[in-house]
Amino acid sequence: PKDAKKPDRKFGEDLRPKDAKKPLITLPPFLEEIAELPKRTYLVTNIAVFGIFGLLPVFEASFVSSSIGLNFGIAMFRLYNRGAPDTGNDEDMAMRPVNKRASFLTFGICGLATALGGLLGQLLKPLLFFLSESAAISLGASAALCFACSFFKVQGE
Repeated sequence: PKDAKKPDRKFGEDLRPKDAKKPLITLPPFLEEIAELPKRTYLVTNIAVFGIFGLLPVFEASFVSSSIGLNFGIAMFRLYNRGAPDTGNDEDMAMRPVNKRASFLTFGICGLATALGGLLGQLLKPLLFFLSESAAISLGASAALCFACSFFKVQGE
Protein backbone atom coordinates (compact mmCIF):
# COMPACT_ATOMS: atom_id res chain seq x y z
CA PRO A 1 0.00 0.00 0.00
CA LYS A 2 1.20 3.47 -0.90
CA ASP A 3 -0.30 5.20 2.14
CA ALA A 4 1.64 3.05 4.59
CA LYS A 5 3.27 5.27 7.15
CA LYS A 6 7.07 5.29 7.11
CA PRO A 7 8.84 4.78 10.43
CA ASP A 8 10.14 7.98 12.04
CA ARG A 9 13.56 6.56 12.78
CA LYS A 10 16.46 5.99 10.44
CA PHE A 11 18.09 2.69 9.66
CA GLY A 12 20.64 1.72 12.33
CA GLU A 13 19.61 4.51 14.70
CA ASP A 14 19.14 2.07 17.56
CA LEU A 15 22.75 0.90 17.14
CA ARG A 16 24.23 4.33 17.81
CA PRO A 17 25.10 5.23 21.39
CA LYS A 18 22.66 7.63 23.03
CA ASP A 19 25.37 9.39 25.05
CA ALA A 20 26.95 12.63 23.94
CA LYS A 21 30.18 12.26 22.03
CA LYS A 22 33.06 11.96 24.49
CA PRO A 23 36.33 13.77 23.73
CA LEU A 24 39.26 11.72 22.52
CA ILE A 25 41.64 13.38 24.99
CA THR A 26 40.81 14.52 28.51
CA LEU A 27 42.93 16.36 31.03
CA PRO A 28 43.73 14.81 34.40
CA PRO A 29 41.81 16.43 37.27
CA PHE A 30 44.91 18.08 38.80
CA LEU A 31 45.49 20.10 35.59
CA GLU A 32 41.95 21.41 35.20
CA GLU A 33 42.73 24.61 37.11
CA ILE A 34 45.68 25.67 34.92
CA ALA A 35 44.96 24.03 31.56
CA GLU A 36 42.11 23.31 29.19
CA LEU A 37 41.86 21.73 25.80
CA PRO A 38 41.53 24.36 23.07
CA LYS A 39 38.67 24.56 20.64
CA ARG A 40 39.59 23.58 17.10
CA THR A 41 39.38 27.14 15.70
CA TYR A 42 41.52 28.55 18.52
CA LEU A 43 44.19 25.89 17.99
CA VAL A 44 44.24 26.31 14.21
CA THR A 45 44.52 30.10 14.57
CA ASN A 46 47.43 29.72 16.99
CA ILE A 47 49.23 27.25 14.74
CA ALA A 48 48.83 29.56 11.74
CA VAL A 49 49.98 32.72 13.56
CA PHE A 50 52.92 31.14 15.36
CA GLY A 51 53.85 29.15 12.27
CA ILE A 52 54.03 32.26 10.08
CA PHE A 53 56.12 34.27 12.54
CA GLY A 54 58.20 31.22 13.50
CA LEU A 55 59.16 30.61 9.87
CA LEU A 56 60.40 34.17 9.25
CA PRO A 57 64.02 33.33 10.21
CA VAL A 58 64.04 30.43 7.75
CA PHE A 59 63.82 32.96 4.91
CA GLU A 60 65.92 35.73 6.45
CA ALA A 61 68.27 35.08 9.38
CA SER A 62 68.07 38.68 10.63
CA PHE A 63 64.41 38.12 11.62
CA VAL A 64 65.26 35.81 14.56
CA SER A 65 64.95 38.40 17.33
CA SER A 66 61.90 39.96 15.70
CA SER A 67 60.25 36.56 15.32
CA ILE A 68 60.77 35.53 18.93
CA GLY A 69 59.76 38.98 20.20
CA LEU A 70 56.56 39.06 18.13
CA ASN A 71 55.66 35.52 19.15
CA PHE A 72 56.30 36.32 22.81
CA GLY A 73 53.99 39.36 22.67
CA ILE A 74 51.27 37.48 20.79
CA ALA A 75 51.47 34.58 23.23
CA MET A 76 51.20 36.95 26.21
CA PHE A 77 48.10 38.56 24.69
CA ARG A 78 46.43 35.27 23.70
CA LEU A 79 47.20 33.52 27.00
CA TYR A 80 46.16 36.42 29.24
CA ASN A 81 42.84 36.89 27.44
CA ARG A 82 42.02 33.18 27.19
CA GLY A 83 39.10 32.51 29.46
CA ALA A 84 38.61 36.17 30.38
CA PRO A 85 34.98 37.23 30.47
CA ASP A 86 33.79 38.80 27.23
CA THR A 87 32.74 42.41 27.83
CA GLY A 88 30.96 42.86 24.54
CA ASN A 89 32.83 45.93 23.31
CA ASP A 90 36.39 47.21 23.10
CA GLU A 91 35.93 50.19 25.41
CA ASP A 92 34.99 48.01 28.38
CA MET A 93 37.84 45.65 27.61
CA ALA A 94 40.32 48.54 27.63
CA MET A 95 39.04 49.62 31.05
CA ARG A 96 39.08 46.13 32.56
CA PRO A 97 41.19 46.06 35.76
CA VAL A 98 44.45 44.12 35.55
CA ASN A 99 44.42 40.70 37.16
CA LYS A 100 47.85 40.63 38.84
CA ARG A 101 47.90 36.87 39.40
CA ALA A 102 47.02 36.21 35.76
CA SER A 103 49.64 38.74 34.59
CA PHE A 104 52.44 37.10 36.58
CA LEU A 105 51.37 33.62 35.48
CA THR A 106 51.21 34.74 31.86
CA PHE A 107 54.68 36.25 31.97
CA GLY A 108 56.12 33.21 33.76
CA ILE A 109 54.52 30.65 31.46
CA CYS A 110 55.55 32.54 28.31
CA GLY A 111 59.10 33.11 29.56
CA LEU A 112 59.54 29.47 30.51
CA ALA A 113 58.01 28.29 27.23
CA THR A 114 60.36 30.53 25.23
CA ALA A 115 63.42 29.24 27.08
CA LEU A 116 62.39 25.58 26.84
CA GLY A 117 61.41 25.99 23.19
CA GLY A 118 64.76 27.56 22.34
CA LEU A 119 66.50 24.69 24.11
CA LEU A 120 64.35 22.20 22.21
CA GLY A 121 65.30 23.91 18.95
CA GLN A 122 68.99 23.54 19.80
CA LEU A 123 68.57 19.88 20.76
CA LEU A 124 66.66 19.09 17.57
CA LYS A 125 69.12 20.98 15.35
CA PRO A 126 70.88 17.76 14.20
CA LEU A 127 67.52 16.50 12.89
CA LEU A 128 66.83 19.87 11.26
CA PHE A 129 70.20 19.94 9.48
CA PHE A 130 68.77 22.01 6.61
CA LEU A 131 68.03 24.95 8.96
CA SER A 132 70.45 27.38 10.53
CA GLU A 133 70.81 27.17 14.29
CA SER A 134 69.03 30.48 14.80
CA ALA A 135 66.08 29.35 12.65
CA ALA A 136 65.84 26.09 14.64
CA ILE A 137 65.83 28.03 17.92
CA SER A 138 63.14 30.37 16.61
CA LEU A 139 60.97 27.47 15.44
CA GLY A 140 61.38 25.74 18.81
CA ALA A 141 60.43 28.89 20.71
CA SER A 142 57.45 29.47 18.41
CA ALA A 143 56.22 25.90 18.86
CA ALA A 144 56.54 26.11 22.64
CA LEU A 145 54.73 29.46 22.80
CA CYS A 146 51.99 28.10 20.54
CA PHE A 147 51.59 25.12 22.87
CA ALA A 148 51.61 27.31 25.99
CA CYS A 149 48.94 29.75 24.87
CA SER A 150 46.82 26.97 23.35
CA PHE A 151 46.67 24.67 26.37
CA PHE A 152 47.31 26.78 29.48
CA LYS A 153 44.85 29.21 31.03
CA VAL A 154 45.52 31.89 33.63
CA GLN A 155 42.12 33.51 34.10
CA GLY A 156 40.13 32.02 36.96
CA GLU A 157 36.51 31.02 36.79
